[in-house]
Amino acid sequence: MDVDSLDRWVATHQPDPSFEYGHGWWNGIEFIRMLRDRHRLEAVDVPATYWMETPHPRERLLMPVYRIRHGRLACYLKTDFSLGYWYLSVRTPEPLRHTYGLFDPARDWRREPRWLDGFQEAWRYPPFAESPRRFTCELECEFDVYMLIRLLIAMPGSRWTYEPSLSH
Repeated sequence: MDVDSLDRWVATHQPDPSFEYGHGWWNGIEFIRMLRDRHRLEAVDVPATYWMETPHPRERLLMPVYRIRHGRLACYLKTDFSLGYWYLSVRTPEPLRHTYGLFDPARDWRREPRWLDGFQEAWRYPPFAESPRRFTCELECEFDVYMLIRLLIAMPGSRWTYEPSLSH
């Protein structure tokens, strides 16, 4: 198996095994690996990090900001599992036609920078309602992230083709 940059980052940044919230860190990593493998994404890496303070017992975890690249699609995403939400900044070659209620299309996350810790200023995009090709949004759970990534990679210019998996 080829070790990619995501796995190299994970190997050198694992939380202390005594941390109670280490399982949340691992859940995020495993979810991103599943997205990468299930959709055969061209590239997934960690271009930035941020520190997350957990609720009691207070722990400080180094968290990744992931970057997905596939064709002309680029997506930066992170989770704050203490709240249960995912934050994504999406740049896509074609406007996304439907959001299916996955997120609030009018909410401008640039006005709420605390939730975008780890996102460089250049990755903080306007709301979807203003810019359907380049937007930042909040999703409530992994299921919503999975669906949005699936919608995005199925768009023209993203080079996605459906190949059924025989591993089910």
